[in-house]
Amino acid sequence: MLNRYREVDACKKDIEDFICMVSSENLYIVKEDLTSIAKGITFIKKVYAYQNAEHEHYYNCLITDMISLIHSFSLNSLRVYYITLRSLIENLLRVMLKYNNVNATGVRKMFEEFHSKYKNTDNFIDYVEGEYGKCCEVIHSNHNTSMPMYFYYQDILKNDELGQEKVSQLLKQLVTFFNKCKKYIVDENINDVDNAFYSQKEVLYYLLGKKNYELFEKNIQES
Repeated sequence: MLNRYREVDACKKDIEDFICMVSSENLYIVKEDLTSIAKGITFIKKVYAYQNAEHEHYYNCLITDMISLIHSFSLNSLRVYYITLRSLIENLLRVMLKYNNVNATGVRKMFEEFHSKYKNTDNFIDYVEGEYGKCCEVIHSNHNTSMPMYFYYQDILKNDELGQEKVSQLLKQLVTFFNKCKKYIVDENINDVDNAFYSQKEVLYYLLGKKNYELFEKNIQES
């Protein structure tokens, strides 16, 4: 009986250590939100970890993006946060579409392919496109380029800072993002989830939570 839960304990310890490290870099981090986000990161990391060498590039990029996104809070830069989130979304779609290492499909075409291959359950694809659009708005925002260089730089710094209120807002958005991702992956990639957690259902329950785990069990029975 103890062996069944050893992997759950190891997973919890990994997340706790991760939270401790991140919290030491940014005092505005809310532990409950970061725990939820870390569960989402761990779930996605595990589901697609079986990819073969032909698909490892975008998978590795996705993992780096997810961790770098959390690190961006310590850099006090809204722009870095949104650049990283934009890259994360792109690489998540590439991984879900099972692109090989040399696939260079453009972003617009990639979204079209995602629409055609997967169902838009709970408007998930529309939601992801909306989040991607928010990233682009921040990254490509139009500053007054006619300003003297000093004032231009000062304006960028002023609008780029991450105070407590903004960090809290972004964490809540990420909680929603990863929760939606988990549910959608359970809905659309049920075989990938089952294969990844074939002998680790206790870990899967911990990462998904009761509601999404019940959805997993339902989808497995119907598959």
